[in-house]
Amino acid sequence: MIYNMKHTLTILICLFLTLDMFAAHIIGGEWTYTCLGNGVYDMSITIYRDCSNPNGAGFDDPIPIAIYRGDETNPTDIFNVPLGSFEDLEITQSNPCAIPPLGFCAQVGYYNFTVTLDEWPINETYTFVYQRCCRNNTISNIQFPGDTGISFTAELTPESQAVCNSSPTFESIPPNLVCVGDDINYFNTALDTDGDQLVYEFCAPLTGGGNIGSNNCNSVIPFPPCPPPFGTVTYMPPFNLSAPMQGDPIVNIDPNTGYISGVPTAVGQFVIGICVKEYRNGVLLGVTRRDVQLNSVVCQAVAVAGLENGIFENDVYLFDFCLDDDDKSILPESGINQPGYTFEWLLEGPETFNSEEFSPNFQLGTSGVYEGFFAVFDAAECSDTASILVNLNTNPEVDFSFTYDSCIAGPIFFQDLITEGDAAISDYFWDLDEIIVEGVATPSYIYGEPGLKDVFLRVTDENGCIDEVTKEVSYQPAPAVILLRPSFREFCPPAELTIDNLSFPVDSTYTVEWDYGDGATSEGLTGMHTYEEEGVYDVSVAITSPIGCYIDSVFEDLVFIDEPPFADFNIVGNQSFTSNDNMISLENTSTNYSGFQWYIGDEWVPSEDMFDYELQDTGFIDITLAVYHPLGCTDTIVRQIEVVPEVLIYFPNAFSPNGDSVNDEFGPTGVYFGLQAYELIVYDRWGEEIFISNDINDRWDGSYKNGTDVLPNGVYHYIVNLLGPRGGPEKLQGKVSIVR
Repeated sequence: MIYNMKHTLTILICLFLTLDMFAAHIIGGEWTYTCLGNGVYDMSITIYRDCSNPNGAGFDDPIPIAIYRGDETNPTDIFNVPLGSFEDLEITQSNPCAIPPLGFCAQVGYYNFTVTLDEWPINETYTFVYQRCCRNNTISNIQFPGDTGISFTAELTPESQAVCNSSPTFESIPPNLVCVGDDINYFNTALDTDGDQLVYEFCAPLTGGGNIGSNNCNSVIPFPPCPPPFGTVTYMPPFNLSAPMQGDPIVNIDPNTGYISGVPTAVGQFVIGICVKEYRNGVLLGVTRRDVQLNSVVCQAVAVAGLENGIFENDVYLFDFCLDDDDKSILPESGINQPGYTFEWLLEGPETFNSEEFSPNFQLGTSGVYEGFFAVFDAAECSDTASILVNLNTNPEVDFSFTYDSCIAGPIFFQDLITEGDAAISDYFWDLDEIIVEGVATPSYIYGEPGLKDVFLRVTDENGCIDEVTKEVSYQPAPAVILLRPSFREFCPPAELTIDNLSFPVDSTYTVEWDYGDGATSEGLTGMHTYEEEGVYDVSVAITSPIGCYIDSVFEDLVFIDEPPFADFNIVGNQSFTSNDNMISLENTSTNYSGFQWYIGDEWVPSEDMFDYELQDTGFIDITLAVYHPLGCTDTIVRQIEVVPEVLIYFPNAFSPNGDSVNDEFGPTGVYFGLQAYELIVYDRWGEEIFISNDINDRWDGSYKNGTDVLPNGVYHYIVNLLGPRGGPEKLQGKVSIVR
């Protein structure tokens, strides 16, 4: 065999003993060839790797290739092929208008060589193989992905050799990413220059290599690459050959076009084997394999037609509006309103509604079911669409009636008068002005006060549609019976009577006429009258409501005015009083009473019809007698008396200041309470003042000016100057003898 590069077994052994043993994170590839004639083939190997991890191994350079003939287990030849070139893959995905997740990286490496088969064509298959471990540990659908590698192979069958067949070549690189929820929508189309029939199917990806650091079939890069038959990956349940990915609908491949469709439903990394079988005139010439890792991710659309309100169910936003609603807005998510974005709304039903506003108010005047969509377009014409279904429901029409006996106070009966919309009524709300009633179609109520009542009714149907009405209800009946509460029933004249009108319902808008039975009348809600004469009186009341209802009633013998008590008393005996003659005798002479009480000044005095009392003070004193009637009326008489203050002062005519504590001092005795001024002067027989004092309690002890000089026995003169309680001056004089 002849190749277009020099190689030896020794070089290869040295090379692969020094290769980085880390996994290269191989994510797929394919091997294609072109027959140039006379056993010459141009071979192309395309390998894809995950470069997201910067610490991962790069593409192998060179790669070892082994050729096996038929069932032989020893390679016909081994050689290495250098890396021709590699490049970063532009991120491709099933939805070109989605934003891929950050950090994703993929590269493609190209290997190409020409080989000449010395014996060609033959009746045995030539198998070319390169093996490399390992796949990503994060692969979801196969067992032990981190220990599983790939066998890249090309098989030249006898049938292919006989006609110098070239393999089909794939027209496009498989997508790096597929978006959960989006159709994969990938044409895995291959081109065959020979015009052979191509049949596509999922097949089990081949395994090759392992994570053991040696040169056998379980090494990272087996050397030499191991012979066929090659193992296949073991699927992790529930995945299998026909369902290598989760999807709804299931991910599948069209056998005629290679079109891969289906909507992934789970995030993950999925290994898929794609086999292209090549037939000519019904004869299978060969199988070209593509090993693909599809990364299923959650993609964020560039333009997302998200809605904030509504119920999202089965990929449709459901809305319920009521025909009379002022606001029929469907609210897009606020973040969608970006510069350069355009919007389109369409609703079709009994009417058609179009709008290019961001958040229009749907002007629809006919109830029914409307279907349509909300579409968002960005500047690059990427778009997203939200399906919408709107139920536009007819509102109920609400009204009510009411009845009551307008001239007899009693309940008002309310009756709903409702025309249902598209659903039955589910709730009633009444505001009867004085009370709230809920959940009742026909309430009744007795108002506590008459007047004009604002009655409100709101109904809600099972669709949430509402209608409401407010009416003015006049509640002004005459009372069924007149009820009065007088402030008293029996009293004495003059009797100020107040009569509360307890009749229901009556207020200031009613005409109330009173006849008090003594010729006096009045009008007003409350009766007020003063009875001046004794007697028994009937009271008549007539009530007329604002709407003319009339009722009257006579309350016989309602008021009894009795003879009043009369207070009087006599002062028996002495009519003049002094501080020294202060005993008074009192006699109760009152009439028509049941009890009495005496007061002298501010002092309460035990009640007796006749008694004597010692006056305790001087001056003007009120004598009060209060009498009361069994009905509670009273009478009082007050008389004022005067108790004149009187001073009675006496001086002895002799005293004996000998220290025996008997009659040792000279001074006044008697009654002298209330004196305003006092002066005592004592003279000897020659007229000299030998004692003087202005304190009535200061007494003379018989010495010279109450000193140490003792005066002799004899007769002495004294003068007393007084100012009485009421200011009258008095003067007393006399003689006193000192006798020891």
